[in-house]
Amino acid sequence: MASWYTEQLKDMRWQQKRLQALEAADWKCSKCPSVKELKVHHTFYAPGRAPWEYDLEDLLVLCDPCHRKEHNLPMAAREVARLARRKTIAEVEAQLAARSLVIQQQRDGTIPRTPIEDEIESVQVQIPLAEKSGDKAWLNELMARAIDLNRRRLGMVA
Repeated sequence: MASWYTEQLKDMRWQQKRLQALEAADWKCSKCPSVKELKVHHTFYAPGRAPWEYDLEDLLVLCDPCHRKEHNLPMAAREVARLARRKTIAEVEAQLAARSLVIQQQRDGTIPRTPIEDEIESVQVQIPLAEKSGDKAWLNELMARAIDLNRRRLGMVA
């Protein structure tokens, strides 16, 4: 089973979902201020569900030490923690509205865009094209570029 699951984690669909989770968590551990050795943790597992078939609310970004602690929790405590982390629909809608406003202001020129944001948008446009073409090397290159750009945008690397 471990090798099957390891193979699933190499799938581009998981890599995309993982990137979404990392971006949603601002590339920080959800339990402590660490930004090193981040893992995307499934808060529960449903039989027959692939790793990428979970909602972002069901994924938790943790540094390696916090991830190890999380796996030592009993299942009941994990489920309670997962339910406590779920955002209300109103919170999600407010977060999306705020992000949409910033994006619109950047497009209108009210808020200046950085060169990194322009480059991120360029990569995001290319990702669906790479998926559609089936060119895994190109897709891997784009995903790695997206991760690098987001880290630079957040000041995690020089």
